[in-house]
Amino acid sequence: MKLLLRGRILVDNLVKLLNNGFFYKREFNSKKEFFEFANQILQSNKIVNTRFLPMITERELNYPTGLITPTIPVAIPHTEFECIETDSILICSFIKPIQFNRMDKPDEVLDVSLAFLLLIKSKDNHLTFLIDLMTLLQSNKLSYIKEANTLQECIQIIKEIADE
Repeated sequence: MKLLLRGRILVDNLVKLLNNGFFYKREFNSKKEFFEFANQILQSNKIVNTRFLPMITERELNYPTGLITPTIPVAIPHTEFECIETDSILICSFIKPIQFNRMDKPDEVLDVSLAFLLLIKSKDNHLTFLIDLMTLLQSNKLSYIKEANTLQECIQIIKEIADE
């Protein structure tokens, strides 16, 4: 029963973010280029303020977010609350993997295929969304998101994962 409840919460929380979120399938030459692209999209949609780009860049340098999952390497970059204006998430499927340092072994580099840029304004909600995202990352169906082409396909895959 707890697992089913957790799955329902995961769907509700992540779908709420995705309804105010973004999905892109693109090629970048570096995480710097990815962060610059994300910054442009997020600022133009008033999700983040002008402090976002320097803060996400610095935080990733000091606290890397690359993770090995059961299916594919991912990154979950996130930053301080002061630069977030509205809760959201930006998911990017990289056509060509880009390098992120590992969260658990910062000196090691991963070729990351998916990034989940978590944008949470409230300190109180940040951990909840992070836990939900980490639950999603443990799914054997995570790699299906890599194959998605639209935000709606992403949402459908997350719903399927929650129903596992």
